[in-house]
Amino acid sequence: MLRRSAASGYTLLELLVVLAVAGFIMAGIASYSTQSMPGTKLKSAAQRLADTLRTAQAMAVTDGTPVTVAFSHGSATYLVEPGGEATTLPPGTSLSFTPNAFLPTKVPGIRFFPDGSAAGGDIEFTAGDRSFHITVDWLTSRVTLND
Repeated sequence: MLRRSAASGYTLLELLVVLAVAGFIMAGIASYSTQSMPGTKLKSAAQRLADTLRTAQAMAVTDGTPVTVAFSHGSATYLVEPGGEATTLPPGTSLSFTPNAFLPTKVPGIRFFPDGSAAGGDIEFTAGDRSFHITVDWLTSRVTLND
């Protein structure tokens, strides 16, 4: 029969093995979270644009003047006119805009009118294999964000 002394415990080797296993688990979690970040950044950018569109609609109604959210074809940027700053999308993100066929605009963008209506259109964000779709209804100017 084996007897252990009263001062028994873990050896240094056992502690090092446990620390090494814990380190491998932490490294795996860190690499997994950084791989999922592009999708998170894309969703965040899509939500910011949807919020910008809703704010532009509210500005048009409260100020009594049309407000346009214009999109740049050459770069992935958009801005609120009049008086807004350009917002650039995260690197690797592409934006495509399809205007409403019934209410075309001269500037590629969505125009909100003081009566609560909008020129409407569809916006698609894409980065890698993820995409988000924003639709602005021309009659109600409702902004919808879909995966």
